[in-house]
Amino acid sequence: MSVFRMFLLGLACLSSSTYGFLMDRYRWNDCFTSLTRHRFRDAYYPETALQGIENPDFEAEETLLCVRLETLPNVALDTALDAVALYSQRFPFAAVLPVQPLTYLPTDDRGVEVKFLRKKTPKKSSIDGGIRFFIEPQSPEEQLKDDNVDGVSTIQVTAKRNSKGQCIAKIVAERLIVTNYVKGISGEEMEKYGKAPLDLIRIQSIFHKWM
Repeated sequence: MSVFRMFLLGLACLSSSTYGFLMDRYRWNDCFTSLTRHRFRDAYYPETALQGIENPDFEAEETLLCVRLETLPNVALDTALDAVALYSQRFPFAAVLPVQPLTYLPTDDRGVEVKFLRKKTPKKSSIDGGIRFFIEPQSPEEQLKDDNVDGVSTIQVTAKRNSKGQCIAKIVAERLIVTNYVKGISGEEMEKYGKAPLDLIRIQSIFHKWM
């Protein structure tokens, strides 16, 4: 075989191996890019990885607290509702749990949304569940059932667990928030929890998970 033919054969083998190496490298890079893209998306857009954190179905969640309040005579229901909502939205939830990072914000329906926080990872969002407080007037049917004919109205404060995004149950944190809120709305330790609107409402009944 001439030297020229050997040269051409060697060049062909080299080109084939180089082409295979480059194709393998391309496929690996493509796989890596795809994986990185999905991890980047889930890390910075956690709603694609964990759906439903912001809008959980609270009907399916456990009730942690139920407080029934009644307005004092000649106190308008809206006035009492606004006062209870303002007290609840200003309640020092963070002081109750100094170790647990959390946020709490008022909602459009007079309630409060408490969110437990954690360090964000590529697989987990920064939200670690929480508690949702609902503050609602009793329905007219329930008002009639309770024979409230003296102008007294009833308000119900309900705290529901938000388990969306939780990896570990927050039983201790939930208990501290609920039991301290009960103390506050009952008028105990006003210098710690703030002044409850007991000039407008009084406690009718209290039930919570840890009674």
